[in-house]
Amino acid sequence: MKSIFEGIDPLQLIIWGILLVAYGVYSSFRVIQDTGEVSVFFRVIPFLVITFFGIVIIMRGYRDEKERKDQS
Repeated sequence: MKSIFEGIDPLQLIIWGILLVAYGVYSSFRVIQDTGEVSVFFRVIPFLVITFFGIVIIMRGYRDEKERKDQS
């Protein structure tokens, strides 16, 4: 089965994952600081999902980079 990440540089995956995590954490922090809303929990969930996907992409890039170094 073909991977959706096949042909993508692992370092590029790591960089994009870091950017996603940073955006998710920053946005979550900004929403939590805004105390005007009652339903903060529902406003934070999308940013937590973005953070989770960023972590998954970082882990995938790290694993691919490790496999590439082991093959060399």
